[in-house]
Amino acid sequence: MLRSLYTGISGMRSMQTMMDVTGNNIANVNTTGFKASNTIFEDTLSQSLGNAAAAQGAKGGQNPAQVGLGVRVSGITTNFTQGATQTTGRNSDMLIDGDGFFVLNNNGAMQYTRNGAFNVDGTGTLVSLGGAKVQGWMADAKGVTNSSGTPGNISIPTTQIIPASATTKVTMSGRLDNTVDVVQTSAAGVTPVTYGPTAASTQSFSYQLTDKNGVNVPLYVEIKPTSVTSTDGKTGLVTAWSVTMRKDSATGTVVGDVTFNGAGVMAAGTTGTADVANEKLTLAAFDGADGTAFAPQPTLDFSKLTVANRADISISDVTVSAQDGYAAGSLTSWKVGPDGAIVGSFDNGRSQELGRIAVATFDNPAGLDKQGGSTYQATSNSGLPNVGVAGDGAHGSLVSGALEMSNVDLAQEFTNLIVSQRGFQANSRVITTSDSMLEELVNLKR
Repeated sequence: MLRSLYTGISGMRSMQTMMDVTGNNIANVNTTGFKASNTIFEDTLSQSLGNAAAAQGAKGGQNPAQVGLGVRVSGITTNFTQGATQTTGRNSDMLIDGDGFFVLNNNGAMQYTRNGAFNVDGTGTLVSLGGAKVQGWMADAKGVTNSSGTPGNISIPTTQIIPASATTKVTMSGRLDNTVDVVQTSAAGVTPVTYGPTAASTQSFSYQLTDKNGVNVPLYVEIKPTSVTSTDGKTGLVTAWSVTMRKDSATGTVVGDVTFNGAGVMAAGTTGTADVANEKLTLAAFDGADGTAFAPQPTLDFSKLTVANRADISISDVTVSAQDGYAAGSLTSWKVGPDGAIVGSFDNGRSQELGRIAVATFDNPAGLDKQGGSTYQATSNSGLPNVGVAGDGAHGSLVSGALEMSNVDLAQEFTNLIVSQRGFQANSRVITTSDSMLEELVNLKR
């Protein structure tokens, strides 16, 4: 029989495989995270009709004469180029911008996917649409995540409450007014004449410190020039200030008292524990709303205070620019950052990390085994998964509220349809033509 009959058959089989792959790509054109496949062909063994021979003497060399025996599919490769982004607005939807796969635990089997369409199930666990559990690292009670450990199931603790935290640090910022109106303080006829600041030169305000139970306790602050020098008897240059802190009100117990020199630098502390070198004062005997003393006592940082004259301000404008401490809060919402951090927002205005989503990369992602459901499984040729934090090294970053679309190129796939169809047709013609030749051979007997 003619070799071409079997060659044509091998070509038809190979074209049918190409058609199968192309059809599957087209069928998954809207599958989230789907990666298109390509069909690779190679020729099969060739039959030698004549061997190669080297040149000898007056005779030249001779090339081999071989007849090919057909074609076969050498491989079907997966194209892992990035798909387009589809915005959904759902916090639980996410895509990987770059290399990597989400890690899933499907009933004990580790799987990997580019499909980031996740949900939170009835137990608060972050799961894929098929119920596989998304892997990562959970944060501790203080919002610290140890991403160097073994990843586990990710859960969104919808009932989580941040416990109250007492104020320990307060930062005071602003300007001290070094030019004030003065009044004569020495008796009439006394030389030299001395002056003091008017009552209008004093600044006072109240703000809240939070105790261990999350209850606010007022702290009253009074900033008053205590020493001035004057040349005209009308205005004076401040050479010293006092800052006094009282609990609750202007008549409350003094819990802190500190003095500043004319340059606005802390000079001493009389009530509380003063750290003059760093311009800090730790309050003394400041109690919470329940009468229990703060432990530790709050420390006030005055190092950011500056001095300004009347051309800039009419009175000292010192304020509290930052402080810690907060009331207890319940989780109200959450979102995922580019680094995979799940950050929860609480009704006390605080934000805290709840955990991090793991991302796995492979030395040879084309070696992964497709498991269906848009998932893959590691094989001996894919290499072991390198599980890490999104955005770190080769791990792609996450985009929340969006999904990765299929990377199928319809124009290319329709072209492949034509190529596979015509290839199949041409190989079938090889068979029919070979059959005609055999028919002519048989007809020689007539």
